[in-house]
Formats: sequence, structure tokens, C-alpha cells
Amino acid sequence: MPLWERNGRGRSGLKDFAVIQENEVVTLLLSLGVAIFIAQNRSRLASLPYHRFVVGSFLTLLVAHILTILEGFWYGEILNFVEHICYSLSVLQLAAWTWLVMGKGVRES
Repeated sequence: MPLWERNGRGRSGLKDFAVIQENEVVTLLLSLGVAIFIAQNRSRLASLPYHRFVVGSFLTLLVAHILTILEGFWYGEILNFVEHICYSLSVLQLAAWTWLVMGKGVRES
């Protein structure tokens, strides 16, 4: 159930009231917590092979979560499109990291 039901446009072109769901806010807050954890532990994460793919994947996912909230306020269709592009890019980065690690990892004898 959205926090606000009405989403008509005012004279400024902005929506009068945002259409945001509670789970979107919770997801964003959890993602921001993980981002803080990543920032505090970046030196330890650097020991992961191809760590930039993993961190890039998460940061792209974080941008998607931010866009999810923003689309309730401004340019809903455009931000929704960009949000889903971010989700796709995040998955591709994570898949590339998995392929690189599993394909070039240490093989058991």
C-alpha cells in the first residue's frame, strides 16, 4: 500500500504527493547501511579477486534503489526505465565477476 495515494501534478510539474511504498524505503535504508559497511571495509574488499566488479555491482544496485524512491517524485517513467537499466547492469557486473572468478580461479588437482 503506497504511503500517499494522490499523485497529480502541480504547476511546477512535480507530483503533488509522492507514490512511495514502505518496502522501497526499507530497502534503500538497508542498502545505505551496506554502502557504509563497504566504505569502511574497502581495504579488506580489495583483497577479493576482481573486487571492482562486486563493488560496482552493488553501487549500481544502490543507484537503482535511489531511483526507485525518486521516481515517486519526479519523471516517473524515465527514472523507472533508468532504474531497470541499473538493475540489468548490476546483474551483468555480478555475472562477469562470477565468470572471472570461477573461470580463472585456482583449480583443484
